[in-house]
Amino acid sequence: MSWPIVGVAAILAASVAGALVALWVPLPEPSALSTPQPNTTVLVTERAFADERQAQLQVTTGPVRAVVSPRQGRLTSLSCRSGGRLESGSAFASIDGDRVVALATAVPLWRELRSGDRGEDVRALQAELARLGQPVRPDGIMGRETIRAAAAIRGAESNRAESPETVDPAHFSWIPEPEVTVGECSGIVGAPVAEGDVLVGLSVAVLSARLTTTPASAAPGARVVRVGSLEVPVDSDGAVTDARGLASIGSAPEFLSAAAGAGDDTAIPVQWSLTEPVTALVVPPSALWDVRDGSACVMPAEKSGSPLEVEVLGSELGQSFVRPAEGHPVKAVRTTPQTGRSCR
Repeated sequence: MSWPIVGVAAILAASVAGALVALWVPLPEPSALSTPQPNTTVLVTERAFADERQAQLQVTTGPVRAVVSPRQGRLTSLSCRSGGRLESGSAFASIDGDRVVALATAVPLWRELRSGDRGEDVRALQAELARLGQPVRPDGIMGRETIRAAAAIRGAESNRAESPETVDPAHFSWIPEPEVTVGECSGIVGAPVAEGDVLVGLSVAVLSARLTTTPASAAPGARVVRVGSLEVPVDSDGAVTDARGLASIGSAPEFLSAAAGAGDDTAIPVQWSLTEPVTALVVPPSALWDVRDGSACVMPAEKSGSPLEVEVLGSELGQSFVRPAEGHPVKAVRTTPQTGRSCR
C-alpha cells in the first residue's frame, strides 16, 4: 500500500468522525431563542384600591311636577334653563308684559285675597312672605301688611292696574318647594298661553334609589355610587337612604337625560366603590392558594418565611389585591409556592 493512499484514507476517516461528533453533541441554543425560565419570586407593590365596580341604579320617581301659567295671555318673557334652579320669590316670566312670580306656599293660592279674609291659604302666604324677609306675621288674617308685602315681592307700584286691596293669584305661579330644579323649559316666548299651561317642567322627585344587583365578592367598607361627578353614599344593600342624596340624583344631568316618566322606574349606570380607598398589595394570582372566605395564603420570599394569611380585596387584569394583617409587612412573594403547608 502506498503512503499517499493511506494519508487520504486517514483524512477521510477524521472528517467522518468529526461530522458524527457534531451530530451527536447538540449546539447551544442562542439566548435570543431560548425559553425564559420563570422567576419564582416577585416584588410586591402597593396601590390605592377603591374596588370600583360598574353597576345599575334603579331609581323610582314620584309624579310629574310643573310650573304652570296663572292666567291666559301672551308669554312675553321666560327665564329658564334646563338643570337650573328656580327660587320662590323670583320673577321668572311675564305674560302680556306683566311679571309672574314663583311662590312656594304650603297651600297654593286659589282665590283673590282681600283685607279681612281668613284661612290656611292666607297663613301659608304670610309664612312664605315672612321667609322671604317681608315684615309679615303669619296669623291667618289678611291685612294691609300682607298685601303690601305681596306687592313688594312682585315689584308692583301703587299705581298698578290691580286693586291695592287684594292679592291676585293671577300674578303668582305655585312651586312645591322654596327652590326647585328645572327639568325642561316648555313655554315658548311670543306664543299665547292659557291658564294651566306648563311654562316650566320640574325634575321629578326621587322616592328611592337602589342598585339592581350588588356586585359579588366586594371588599368590605363604606360605599358610594358615582353618577357623573356626583357622589352619593349607599348602605350595605346598595340603597340611597339620605334625602339629600335622593334629591341630588333627581337633579343630576345623567338622570334628567334618562327622562323618567311619572311613577316610572329607570336604571342609570353608576360606579360603585369604596368611600375611602385602602392600601393594597399587588401580587400575581399564582402566588395565592387556599382561597376561601375572603382570604388566602401567600408565601413570603424570605428563605425562612412561613405561609401568611392575607385578606383578598379583589382582582383586575391578572393582578390580585390583598391586605396582610397589621405587623406583617411583605416585600416579595413566591409565585410558585409549595401549597402543602397551610397559613390558617
